[in-house]
Amino acid sequence: PPPRASLYHIALRLSMPAPRGARGAGPPAPTGGDYVTQVGGAASVGAGAYLIKSGFDRQAEARIHMQALEEMGASLEGEVAPSVISLEDQTITLSGTVEEQYEQWREILADIYAAERAELPSAAARD
Repeated sequence: PPPRASLYHIALRLSMPAPRGARGAGPPAPTGGDYVTQVGGAASVGAGAYLIKSGFDRQAEARIHMQALEEMGASLEGEVAPSVISLEDQTITLSGTVEEQYEQWREILADIYAAERAELPSAAARD
């Protein structure tokens, strides 16, 4: 003999219309009409939207951090504003990176040193 259907299943079949073209009895497909299904669906949509939004927020935050790191990297390369140095008889402008300005300054100091050494009387001339 076929298994006996419970009173719940019989009442469920009687209260819900059968889908078009359906033959035989079986549990009806969920229609989303009950409150729990609607609340669960809304909660799932809300959670999905929140995850998408947080992903975009993290992407924007990562972009800001990348820009900050690029700026710090650029400053570490040593690019500085040109330096203007006023000496007694001339004005000197140093430009480029820190290393380039340092080399320029060393050359200028070497030229000044050589010029001052040339002006000093030699030891042979003093004797």
